[in-house]
This record gives sequence, structure tokens and C-alpha cells, in this order.
Amino acid sequence: MADNAINTSAEGAKEDTRGKRGGRGRDRREETPREKSPYIERVVFINRDVNAVGLSASDGNLIRAKKFEPIIDGKRADLGFVGEVESCNPAILESLITEGYLPVVSPIAADESGIGYNVNADQVAAAIAGAMKADSMLFLTDVDGIYRDFSDKTSLLSKTNLRELSSLKIADGMIPKVAAISAAIKAGAQSVRVCNGTKIDAVLDAFAGEGGTLVTA
Repeated sequence: MADNAINTSAEGAKEDTRGKRGGRGRDRREETPREKSPYIERVVFINRDVNAVGLSASDGNLIRAKKFEPIIDGKRADLGFVGEVESCNPAILESLITEGYLPVVSPIAADESGIGYNVNADQVAAAIAGAMKADSMLFLTDVDGIYRDFSDKTSLLSKTNLRELSSLKIADGMIPKVAAISAAIKAGAQSVRVCNGTKIDAVLDAFAGEGGTLVTA
């Protein structure tokens, strides 16, 4: 993933940073041209200004998963290694935050047998926000917030609650996110704000506690 980001960054700058491959077996490596170094630093060390640390949802027993087997057409479907949240223990996040780190969590979690599953990222975020009794959770989407009727762009809600949320005409693409919003609040989060993550001004407003749609219990 990082290599793709490095190449994308270089392509955006019109640089040819393709490396040659050399060696065999375990010694096989891709050459790193001098021209590629700035892009490696830009992507890999992008957290130089924040004390970020990456971890999976399995680390420190943060998320315990179970296999997700939805009922489709009356039958239990096998989606392979797709999981859902069974429980959340935020102790490792609380420790990292106390020590001044910014945790960045990937949504890969294991079940009680140690089998790893890919869990919906919104589910993981909601479980963490709920378990930590977050004052506010922020969801970034590609729309400006939650609409009373998505087909009517003048119906954007500045605030709503779970009761009203359950009665709205939700666009298909927002259904999983709305489910995660509800789960986060029911699990203990005080509020959730939804804003357009493709607009930097909207994101900055959201961090300031403004804009988008604010959802409370």
C-alpha cells in the first residue's frame, strides 16, 4: 500500500521512479533510485509532524472479531474472511494516548481462535468510540452530511438524533455509515458528526465542532 502511494505521489510530480529488480528468492529486491527517495520520505514519514503509531485492531486485544455470515436469499452466506465486531477493549489506545501517541488503527481483527478477519472500518471506529465514551466521533464521507431526503439536496440536516435518524430516507451508500453512527452512540459515544471529507474547509469546521450533521442520542 505504501509502495502504491509512493508511486502515485511520484507520478503526480511527473517523475519516473520505477526501479529495477535484482537478486533471487528471499534476496530479490527492487532497486530504489535516488529520484524515488523524496517520495518515500513524503509517504512513509508523513507522520513526522504527529507522534502517530500504527496498529491493527487485533493488537492489545483492541477488537475481538467473529465471522460475518449474513442471511442472503434465506441462506447463510460465506463471505470468506469477512468479520464483524464482537467486543472492544480500548485499553491499548488509552495507554498510547496517555503517552502522547496518536493511534492509527487498521480494521483487521482476530477471533478467539486467532483467525484474522477484515472488519468494516466504520464498525471498528464505532466500537472504539463507544468503548471510549468519546465526547464526539467524526465520520468523513463524500457528501455534506445526512439528508432528510437524499434526492433533495436542500434537506441537509444540521443536527438530528437516533429516533429521527431511523425514520429518514437514507441513500444506499450511507446505510452502513448510519448503522455505525447508531452503534457508536448506543455503545457510549456522546455524539457523531458527519461531514464531507473531500472538502478541507468542511473538515476544519468539523474539528471546530461545526458544519455537517451532528447526531446525538
